[in-house]
Order: sequence, then C-alpha cells, then structure tokens
Amino acid sequence: MQVFEKLSATHFKEKAKEACRIIDLRGLDEFSTFHVPGSLYLNIHQHFEKNINHFVFPDQAILLVINEKDENIIFEKFEKLGFNNIKGVLQGGIHSWSEHGFPLDVVISISAEELMLEINHGHIQILDIRSKNEYDLKHLEDSDNIQLDYLVSDYEMIDKNSEICIMCTNGDESMSLISYLKINGIHNIYHVEGGFKELEESNYFKFEVSPDLN
Repeated sequence: MQVFEKLSATHFKEKAKEACRIIDLRGLDEFSTFHVPGSLYLNIHQHFEKNINHFVFPDQAILLVINEKDENIIFEKFEKLGFNNIKGVLQGGIHSWSEHGFPLDVVISISAEELMLEINHGHIQILDIRSKNEYDLKHLEDSDNIQLDYLVSDYEMIDKNSEICIMCTNGDESMSLISYLKINGIHNIYHVEGGFKELEESNYFKFEVSPDLN
C-alpha cells in the first residue's frame, strides 16, 4: 500500500495554498466543533464513494485531516477509487493545527428544538436534500426539496443574506454539502443535528405528504 507524506502543521498550511482540496475524514461532531478553514467533510464509513465523486475530481490534489486509527482504511479506499493525487496528511491531526495557533472554523449545528424556535420566528429557510421519494412521503411544512447535485453545481442560487438550514436523512450528507458551500463563500447555513430522523423522533413539528401522494 502506498505511503503518504506526513506534513507538519506549518507545511500543511503552505501546501493548502497550492489549490489543494482539504478533506477532513474525522467524525461529524468533531468536524462541526472545529476544522481547518476550507475543509470538505466526508464520512469514510458511509456512502463514501458516492459523496467523494460529488465534490472532488479524481486527479485533484488532496490534503487529508484524519484520525490516526482510521489511516489504513482511508488509504485503501482512496487507492481503490483512483484518487491518487494525495499530497499529504496533517501530522498530529487537528490538534497539531490548533496548537500552532492557526485559524479554525466551525459549522453551527442546531437541535430539533432550536430549529422549531427558528421556524416559529420565521427567520429561516429550510432546504431538504433527501431524495424526492423520501421528501414526498413526509417532509416539514414550508421546506423546499432541492437535490444535492443541483446545489453543488448551482450554489450561487442560495441567498447569502438569508438564514438557511440544510438537512438530509441523518445529518451526514448535509454536513458534506455545508462544508462545500462554506468553501465557496456561503456561511449563513445551519446544520440539523441528526437530520430528518431526529426531527421525526421529536414532537415539535408538523409534517406533510406531497399532494400527488394523497
């Protein structure tokens, strides 16, 4: 198996200036709490092949932020999928970056209860990126179903002056999309903790079925 270069935080920061895509493969909660600015979040354990192809070109230069325990499976998956232009891995992980005093970014995640309060105050637009079939069967009132592919290619349609909430089934794919939008200068976005599944399990919301299914 190919061995990838371990980069000090300083070297990693310099490499990031060379049009590299930084991919963070730590857990969702870890990424949300703090990450290297300009990082794309991907889950190595769930739908990795589909999601990486949404956001990364096979020949694109890549820098990785990982948890060391996942190193072998990460390298195997990248190699299998043909993503071989990996320029290095952040040595010591995100903690090394933080210890050097380099900037950190966050994603604002809100609970079901917090989302309910935002909706009641009428301050937020909800974008549901689940499949059309899932959305048609059950969705939040006044939410809009927009497919991930569309938002990736036409992210400029998002109003940067409005508060936006993006959700998927379990919170994972929406985090990837939010990280991608932040890379492209869109920061007015909330992430729903646990996704639509979490909303279903709460008692805060009214749900609708699409008219053609009634």
